[in-house]
Amino acid sequence: MKISIIIATIGILSGVVVAIIANFIWRKSKRSDIKQLEQISKQINDIKKYIDDLKNEPPSIITPFQQGLEAMKIYKWDEAINNFRKALVGAESDIKKVAILNYIGNCYYNLGDLKQALVNYKESLDIARKISDKKSIAANLGNIGLVHQDIGQLDVALKYFEDSLKLDKEMEDKEGIATSLGNIGLVYQTKGDFNTALKYHEDSLRLNKEIGKKDGVSKQLGNIGLIYHTLGDWGKALMYHEQALSIHKEIGDKVSEAKDFDNIGLIYQTTGELDKALECHEQALNLNREIGDKDGEAHSLGNIGIVYGIKGEFDKALPYFEDAKKINERLGRKHGVATQLNNIALYYNQKGELEIALKYLNDALNIHKEIGDKQNEAHNLANIGLIYQSKRDFQNAKKYYEQALVLHKKIGDVEGIAKDLGNIGFIFSIIGDKGNALNFYNQALVLFRKLGAKREIERTEKNIHILKNS
Repeated sequence: MKISIIIATIGILSGVVVAIIANFIWRKSKRSDIKQLEQISKQINDIKKYIDDLKNEPPSIITPFQQGLEAMKIYKWDEAINNFRKALVGAESDIKKVAILNYIGNCYYNLGDLKQALVNYKESLDIARKISDKKSIAANLGNIGLVHQDIGQLDVALKYFEDSLKLDKEMEDKEGIATSLGNIGLVYQTKGDFNTALKYHEDSLRLNKEIGKKDGVSKQLGNIGLIYHTLGDWGKALMYHEQALSIHKEIGDKVSEAKDFDNIGLIYQTTGELDKALECHEQALNLNREIGDKDGEAHSLGNIGIVYGIKGEFDKALPYFEDAKKINERLGRKHGVATQLNNIALYYNQKGELEIALKYLNDALNIHKEIGDKQNEAHNLANIGLIYQSKRDFQNAKKYYEQALVLHKKIGDVEGIAKDLGNIGFIFSIIGDKGNALNFYNQALVLFRKLGAKREIERTEKNIHILKNS
């Protein structure tokens, strides 16, 4: 009964700053299938022995259980929890309690109540261990790992996923193996180890195709798309996300459909097609609100704010960032809080309130260091450099841009490398070192051309032209 929750990484985008153009880095919420609940039919197959047992129970147990399943299908998580709790009261055997508690945990997860999700998963795990039910132990280990990943405890999450994978292999459970491989890939993805992450996602994709599991295929298509986006291959990224979207529409998975729209919108942001990006994020927001996905709503709100920020409509952007931050705080999602702290900081930078901006960025940086997110640590370092640049403290600006460049190179983030090179070139141009400025701009231009980033190519070419004619 394992649910496969897909957590992905955050990317960067640039906008206009001062004089010659540097790289204004917004933090966007790039995700595939966050809060993706497995299809109910799959869950029923996974615990068929529990369902068969429940069918022999009196109506006081089986009726609320079935009503809970129906509520899950239409994303009514509170209603589902209430029905499952009624079924739990009458459940006498441990095997039935394991199943019902796991369902309750899944519902709390989809509500964003991670504490309650963890309580129910652990209770289910304890009972499963007592009765030596390996399948349920593996499922609960995976789900507990997902909660730890969500709250930024990546090494703890990895241990749970690896333990779950070991049991899946012992049982020769191909579907469980595919899910665990994907979840391990996500940890490495968040850590910025994209080559290792890609290997796990591709292995999971092959196995899901082999067993004909469409929703598993779509999840890994989305995750692979996210990696290619981060690595700057936006054509491949769009192809993978569109394939995932097609499958999610086919199987009626609105939760994941919303995530696909957000991810496709992020690609359009990167390529400068902002009206298309806004349309995609608004479609995602409407879907998330329709199904009551608060976590998804927060991501979509943040992404809409980013589009307005890139357009220069900063007063429109701020309310979206603040609303997204409030939701993430209520849900206990550190990643999401840090994302919106970053975006709010850049709003204050545009308003010239630099000390306030710096405080928000340092708060975000501390969160990323705490949870071991090197990719977003690099993005935040670059943004702190931007603030010092605005303060005309060019020495500190260059120091932070160089720190960001080191991290971006370490994790292979081509887009981040190109932006860092451009930012360092900008600093050299400001302090009058024309030779070094042209050198860094030209390095950035090579990468932007490789990425096909039209807006960045135009900006960098403009900077080079200004320098050569100054």
